Amino acid sequence: MNFGTPEIQKQILLEIQQLNLNGSLKGSFEMPKAWTEDGVDQADLNAIYATLEGLRAHPYLLGIIGSWGDTLTPKSVLDDLRTWNQTANGNRA
Repeated sequence: MNFGTPEIQKQILLEIQQLNLNGSLKGSFEMPKAWTEDGVDQADLNAIYATLEGLRAHPYLLGIIGSWGDTLTPKSVLDDLRTWNQTANGNRA
């Protein structure tokens, strides 16, 4: 699985931290320091997904996260998260 370079991983993780916008998540997401220092692996991605799912993240966001390293390139994940965070403050129907 390709989770991207350490730099793009950090950028993706920073975008994930910005997801708590105007109720798009029903809680807050704290990023474990090890993920930003050691890089992301499948276990980390599973934990991120489970945490966001538990916070009742929008299904579109779960789709982005679930596709990271699988069907979406790291650049696509980053672009999709940035778009989510920049458009309508993450408010979706």
